[in-house]
Amino acid sequence: MELDKYLLFFLAGGSTFNQGKAFSFRCAQDSIVLTKVHQTEMHFYRWYHHVVITRETLCRFARQLDVDVLKFYIPKDIPRYLVQPCPEDSVFRPLMVRLCAGTDNSYGETGPENPFLTFALVSAFCEQDIFFPFLKTCLKQSMADQVATVINRNVSENWTIHRVAGELYVSVSLLKKKLKEENTSYTRILLECRMKKASELIVMQEGAVKKVAYQCGYSSVPVFYQPVQEILRIHAFKMASLTEIYFIVLLQNNSKTVV
Repeated sequence: MELDKYLLFFLAGGSTFNQGKAFSFRCAQDSIVLTKVHQTEMHFYRWYHHVVITRETLCRFARQLDVDVLKFYIPKDIPRYLVQPCPEDSVFRPLMVRLCAGTDNSYGETGPENPFLTFALVSAFCEQDIFFPFLKTCLKQSMADQVATVINRNVSENWTIHRVAGELYVSVSLLKKKLKEENTSYTRILLECRMKKASELIVMQEGAVKKVAYQCGYSSVPVFYQPVQEILRIHAFKMASLTEIYFIVLLQNNSKTVV
């Protein structure tokens, strides 16, 4: 499960960017923007030339610096984005064009093949005082990400919140508190991990739902089908991809015959 993504995108001068209730801003001149977004907010960026940056790439970038990023203090008002002017004569402009070349922004998650081009673009923000605290927040893994990492090691395991807390060396109460602060819960993360794994397996195995159910930690197909029905109720007609639609159709068909 990947809760957050890190994006670089280009914003023309005079344009206003609006990400729902999260934030909005207007650029007086052509600029590149570095921002951290939640997976569910990706659709706001489909109309912009953008490049997805992984946390691993940012970690590699940090290791190239002669600076201890982790020593910086993170202020409470840390911004969700950084803006850097990018006029036509800027050396960063052709780099941005090159990285975005070939990206289909209807789906828009094409990452660069050469991480060093990304390093060069991210370095455009280094002169800003807030850059290193901002970078530190990107490198710091959220509690939700840590929980997902543990579960994804083997989704078929009978994971409980007590067992996951033990793996992370935290108390159950602290784990619940941290997840609540991140607007999520253990149950939600477990479900997302299982459904993601299921959608991958069911296509690969051509609809062997019973086997997929066991591999995703469910004791039977009916138990497996229950959370999927809830997902359908909440997100009816809002499936994000053909893979998800295929997964649901197969599951519905198999649930009538497999017990």
